[in-house]
Amino acid sequence: MKRSTRIVVLTLVIFVLGSVVLFSQGKKGQVQDPVCDLWVDKHADLSYTYKGDTYYFCSNRDKDLFKANPAKYLTKK
Repeated sequence: MKRSTRIVVLTLVIFVLGSVVLFSQGKKGQVQDPVCDLWVDKHADLSYTYKGDTYYFCSNRDKDLFKANPAKYLTKK
């Protein structure tokens, strides 16, 4: 592989890894949706309390999936 090609590939790899680390952290004050793992703001209408812990979701679909089978999403980690 040519040196210039290796440099371009290495630059892309570094950019992708940096982006993954940056965007996987979420913004300050956000929590992770236990169903899809997206980082979300805490909104009461997209929350559900299970066994004393409150979980927050990015959509009503995720909230309903969690309510139907919380153990499935709490044991995946």
